[in-house]
Amino acid sequence: MAISVVQKAKNFSAYQVKPLTVTLPAGTTAGSYLAVVVEASKSGAPFNLGSFGAHIPNPIVTDDKSNVYTTVDSIVGVSQEANGINNPDASGFFPSAYIYVVAAATGTQNISIGAFYPDEYISPIQPGGNLASPPNVNGRPVFDGGLHAQVFEVAGLATGVDVHGHGTTYGSTPLGAGLFTTSAVAGIIIEAGILIDSATISPDTNVNSVLQYSQRLNASTFMVQTRITGGAVTNAGFGNALKYGGAVVGVALK
Repeated sequence: MAISVVQKAKNFSAYQVKPLTVTLPAGTTAGSYLAVVVEASKSGAPFNLGSFGAHIPNPIVTDDKSNVYTTVDSIVGVSQEANGINNPDASGFFPSAYIYVVAAATGTQNISIGAFYPDEYISPIQPGGNLASPPNVNGRPVFDGGLHAQVFEVAGLATGVDVHGHGTTYGSTPLGAGLFTTSAVAGIIIEAGILIDSATISPDTNVNSVLQYSQRLNASTFMVQTRITGGAVTNAGFGNALKYGGAVVGVALK
């Protein structure tokens, strides 16, 4: 079977009070793989900006077949500038992106993503009868600036993850090109790009690249593209005509 994205779905949450569920149009088929891409934003509060990155746990991804997904790669707490100082985007949030991959169980359809600190009272009823504002069900959300997720069912793969990588780019274009080189076999590259304070990110112009999703999250823009490959190639990254700061995380499957 040729490698292909046979179905996909997306969902988002502006402020998590329960796990975000992404529902595929149909149950997965035997032999497929699921790739989950998560984009998220977090303010620095309540942590010191010099150490807040250590307080950003990876989202927990599960599905309705009891699979627990392992993070393949991520780019966390991207800063506005490459000066070693943590500067959020213009809306006050630090963007992050994550990629998860798992061999799909037959019939998987609902994938859940949750990211909560377990240090909040269960609500909406707080001690003393006060209502929480905003309410929390699973705890205080890690990503108080919102969370987006996309799920792809990929058919025709032989072994799953090939290579992966991530990196930041400041003042140059393309954004995040050349992070890794695939094996000399057929495969697919999935890349998620983040551009801070601009929407001028654009997909790779390679004829085989497919723009899957593009969305704003506060002052930053996220973009996901895929590319079917037939041999050893480097990841292409994204166009960045105005050379804003940003980052890319990607994985190649084979």
